[in-house]
Amino acid sequence: DYGGVERDHFYALRIAEQKYGFDDPRTLPDLMRLASFYESVAEFAAARGLYLRVRDISMKESGGFNPLAVKSLIAIGRTHRMQFTLEPRSTSDKDPQHDAVTGDPLGAAYQISRAPTPVGHPGLKSIELALKMLRATPDPPRMLLAETLTELGDWYQATSRASTAMPYYAEASIIYAAEIETGMGNPLLSPRMISYRPPLSAKRGIGVDASEVVERRAVFNLVVGESGATQNVTLVTTDMSDGQLAQSRRALEHAVYSPRFENGKPVATKGIQFTSKWYEKRKPETPSTTG
Repeated sequence: DYGGVERDHFYALRIAEQKYGFDDPRTLPDLMRLASFYESVAEFAAARGLYLRVRDISMKESGGFNPLAVKSLIAIGRTHRMQFTLEPRSTSDKDPQHDAVTGDPLGAAYQISRAPTPVGHPGLKSIELALKMLRATPDPPRMLLAETLTELGDWYQATSRASTAMPYYAEASIIYAAEIETGMGNPLLSPRMISYRPPLSAKRGIGVDASEVVERRAVFNLVVGESGATQNVTLVTTDMSDGQLAQSRRALEHAVYSPRFENGKPVATKGIQFTSKWYEKRKPETPSTTG
C-alpha cells in the first residue's frame, strides 16, 4: 500500500511543520523519512526536493560542522546518480517527456550502455562538496567519511571512470575494516550492482496491475572483475523466450558493479548470481464453451 505509506509520512511532516514551523530543525526527522520513502520507490525528483530542504535547514542552523548536512548532500548526490544512470537526459531536461502509460522516455533511443561521463553534474558536485566539508573538519565521523567516499566512487564507477573510482573505494574499505569488527554493514565486502538497465520491453508499465502480466525470469551466474565489469555470464535457469533471453543477457553484460575489496585492494569475485525479470502481457483467457 504505497499510497497509504506516503500519506502517513506526508501527514506526519505536516503535523511537525504546523507545530514547529516550516524551517524548524525539529521537522528534519520527518523530512528524512518522507524523502527516504520517495527514494525507495524511485521517485528521485520528489526525494531530492526534500533532501534539499534538509540540507538548507541543517546548514542554516549549524554554526560549524553538521553531520546531517553531509548526509543530505550524500542523498542528493545518490538520487541524482540513480536517476542519471537510468536515464541521463532526465536530470538535465527541465521537462523530460515520458510516455504516460509505460513511463518510458519519448523521442530518445534507449541506451543500454553506461551513462556518459557528466561534466559539472549537480549530483557529482554535491558529493564532492560533502567530501570537502569532511576533509576540512578535524576528526570527522569515520563512518560518514566512508559513506561519502563510497558514494563518490559509485558516481565515477557508474560513469565509466573505474580508475578514478578505485582510490575512493580503497580508502573507504580501509575505514570500514577498521570501524566494523564483524564486517556487517561494510558494502565493499562483496560486489554491489551500481548500474543496470533492463531491456526496455521487459519493464512493467506504470499503472499496470500485476494480474495483467506474466513474470518471466532468467537466473545468470557471472564473475565480477577487479574493475567491476561483468564477465563469463552464463545461464542457470530460465522460462523466457530466446529473444527475451538474448536481450536480458546483453543488458547484464553491460551492467556495472563495485568490486569486492580485500586489504584495500579490488579483487575479482566468482559465483555471483543475478535474476533478470521480464514482464509479459498476459493473454486474455478464451471463454470455455459447452455443447
